[in-house]
Amino acid sequence: AQFERAKLRGLAPLWKNAQEQIDDAVVRVGRENLVIAADRMAMFPVPLPNWLSVLELTSHKVGESRKANRAMVPGSMPDGGGIQDKTPYTLPIYVTWDEFGFNARELAAAARAGRPLDTDEAEQAVRNVNYAIEDAIINGWVNVGGNAVPGMLSTTNTQTYETNTKWDAAGKTGPEILTDVLAMRSVLATDKFYGPYTLYVNTAYGAALQKPFEATGATSLTIQMYLEQLVFGGQKLKIKVADLLAADRTLLVQDSSMVCDVIVGQTPTAINPAPEIEFYSKWLVYACIVPRVKSDHSSNYGICAGDDA
Repeated sequence: AQFERAKLRGLAPLWKNAQEQIDDAVVRVGRENLVIAADRMAMFPVPLPNWLSVLELTSHKVGESRKANRAMVPGSMPDGGGIQDKTPYTLPIYVTWDEFGFNARELAAAARAGRPLDTDEAEQAVRNVNYAIEDAIINGWVNVGGNAVPGMLSTTNTQTYETNTKWDAAGKTGPEILTDVLAMRSVLATDKFYGPYTLYVNTAYGAALQKPFEATGATSLTIQMYLEQLVFGGQKLKIKVADLLAADRTLLVQDSSMVCDVIVGQTPTAINPAPEIEFYSKWLVYACIVPRVKSDHSSNYGICAGDDA
């Protein structure tokens, strides 16, 4: 079972109401700043029980050793067996955290007057943790031990597509953006990633997609509404704004666990790991959420990164 919050609560010296206020603050902020990570957690979570005792996780990249067989009787293996080549790689199971705290007089005043604690600092700590988790799935991270956690933009073989005009440029039209999206899809299809897809765009591009698709008014659809009618892999294209994507960057990602899933040991939780020291109560907001961006046997990642220079 996961490390129980009740066990952590046993370390907390605050009165019950204060602890509940902090818990409520953590829940209230929830998954702010999480877009890509939240998507992958919702679609392809990989629960990791007893994560505190797991320092690393070994996964395998499966090789393409054969094709499917045709025969009158199943199970015959004329070419000597069906075991595939597997290449192991190590994923560090790390923790993301931030700190906040209260001085002794804040706590005493809140307890005496029965007023709510000011939990703004706790909420900001959750946002900081979420920011770091989202940054890891986009840009990756390298552990102290040297084992890399690749992000969608930092893998060695993430496909790229470059256009000559930024999507938020004044003269960029809806049909031109459609051409770019179809070209990105073609890049992925060449690597046998046929969809369905989610298109992640940065904040400025998200605003640009709200412009009319046809400047002439031939259709009332915005660019985003038009693009979302495209069907790949049997499903309509999804478009989401990921605010932490850098300027001029887009990501077209196949929605498949073979492309990216997320190891979930612990969602953001606040604990008081030690009694007050020198009139200060120190708290941690921590999470064990590790993205796992994966490639196929040909080291292709099912991700096309747009770089509109």
